[in-house]
Amino acid sequence: MFHSNESFRTTGPAWSSQDASLTEPLSNADLSQLELRRILERLFLDPTGSNIQVMMDLTKDALSSIVFRRVQSIAQGSSILSLPLVEIAQEAVIPMEGLNPKDLLMGLGEMTAGTLDARDVYTAKNIIPNVVFSSLSAHLAISLLMANGVTGEDAGAALNAEVAVSSAMARLAGYDPFKAAGLFTFGGTGTNMYAIKLGLQKAAPDHQLYGVPDDVYIITSLAGHYCHLTAAIWLGIGSERCLKAKTNEDQTTDLKDLESKCRNILKMGAKLATIIASGGTTSNCAIDDIEQIVHLRDTLVKEYSLNYVPHVHVDGVIGWAFLNFKSYDVDTNPLCFSDDTLSQIRHLVLRSSMFAVSGQNLTSYFDRLLINHNLNIHRR
Repeated sequence: MFHSNESFRTTGPAWSSQDASLTEPLSNADLSQLELRRILERLFLDPTGSNIQVMMDLTKDALSSIVFRRVQSIAQGSSILSLPLVEIAQEAVIPMEGLNPKDLLMGLGEMTAGTLDARDVYTAKNIIPNVVFSSLSAHLAISLLMANGVTGEDAGAALNAEVAVSSAMARLAGYDPFKAAGLFTFGGTGTNMYAIKLGLQKAAPDHQLYGVPDDVYIITSLAGHYCHLTAAIWLGIGSERCLKAKTNEDQTTDLKDLESKCRNILKMGAKLATIIASGGTTSNCAIDDIEQIVHLRDTLVKEYSLNYVPHVHVDGVIGWAFLNFKSYDVDTNPLCFSDDTLSQIRHLVLRSSMFAVSGQNLTSYFDRLLINHNLNIHRR
């Protein structure tokens, strides 16, 4: 049973003092029921929201703990891990009684010491924006529900967000939102798994019945994200059949080496399921020449008379963001970017806009668009 602690805030008694039943002496059973209701009121949000202030106060405590601890850590220069891992493992137990939520939340700061903070001016990893209040608030509110996107029975109208986000991002990329499709996944690894899975379905359509054949390969690049290898392992392709093409100095894929590896696979009679192109690498935001990679794929299909079309996937988890600059006036430069920054924006917009330009010239390649919240773009 939860441990009762009268220091918890409450919005008032669970039963009204006007109830006739409370004007008479309470039995032990009544007292137990009353105590249970009070405990529930302090720990869970009532369906009517009558005790919402309790949750808001605890949320404030949690945020204060993290902010205070971070400031304190910077001032003291404390280490990320306060205890050796062995000691943590030895001391970790499930408590026999519930803890005071306020005391528990005040420990969040120590538990998250050293965690990356996107708000810090010295944070320069990927493209990590600050989280706006509306997003934080929505995340908290939706957490009270079971908006499971697997079925409409659970998610209800929340499923509409998947269609809305996919359509909006398709328009940004220059796709026809009525032909593009999208879905939410569990992050970049999940999205790349979908890309490889699409390739498997094309190259080995019976793999769902008999397993993945041992002659199926995928190709990424040396600068590609490590989750490409993870996804290949999880899907049963294996690390040995996840090849990595060389990269140029700017981290774009070496197209000559990519072609060579593709040809080697096809020459030995094996199957090439998926080619993963860079749509913005983690450390250098390199975007491949997507149109040339698609052209290479088409040439190989004809030359080797393939009865399937290898799937081309653009891992655009970072590069997609620069599509927002497609209409930016680089001549007047209203945001006053430096010359170096403006030059990079021009370059990245040109590369990222290949999603849109190629979509107009090579429409048949893009009849499927899969997007997760990080926007990894798949191109057929």
